[in-house]
Amino acid sequence: MTQQLSWQVTVTTAGTAVQASAKSTIGGTFLVKADPDNTGSIFIGHDGAGDVSSTTGFELDAGEQAVIDLPTLSKLWVDSSVNGEKAHVLLMTAFDKSVY
Repeated sequence: MTQQLSWQVTVTTAGTAVQASAKSTIGGTFLVKADPDNTGSIFIGHDGAGDVSSTTGFELDAGEQAVIDLPTLSKLWVDSSVNGEKAHVLLMTAFDKSVY
């Protein structure tokens, strides 16, 4: 089975965090980019309780990006300041090279 290597995360309701991928067990280095058409900020991270918010997340404005190492993509949560904002996630390097 081929492993998914890229994801889009849409925060339907601002202030309600969305898990990047509940199904993905892959870990590695991920590039996270705020959609260039976003009108507000997105917040990425994990607060230790399966959530992220504007007070606990790493803020990205439209078009900004961050690189993050995660044991599994399911640990990444995304929230936003405006309804419908998006984040793009790309697996750059997997901890387990057999997923390529």
